[in-house]
Amino acid sequence: MDIGEKIKILREKKGKTQLDIAKYLGVTYQTIYKYEKGIAIPPADTLKKLADFFNVSTDYLLGRTEVEKIDEKLQDNNIAIAANSKVDLGKLAKIDNKTAKLINTLIDDFLNED
Repeated sequence: MDIGEKIKILREKKGKTQLDIAKYLGVTYQTIYKYEKGIAIPPADTLKKLADFFNVSTDYLLGRTEVEKIDEKLQDNNIAIAANSKVDLGKLAKIDNKTAKLINTLIDDFLNED
């Protein structure tokens, strides 16, 4: 699924029109139409605003992960790891509770070493 399809699905899930999204972003509804049809790609600043509006990650919009809300998945496993570009957050979000506890124990032990 490309970014345009994701924008359309997320917009419809929220019960918003193209005009609603356009007003939020400060663009025309034709611009949103072009994003959804794949005619145009949102610039980085717009991509961030869209991610904030839909409460998803930019990685999700870009198709780098299928996990919409990285933070919730990480919180579910109580993993206290700061997200950075070298971590595959999609894989990290799939960690089971037992593994998450082990990782947290290792991190706590490492941080508490004198």
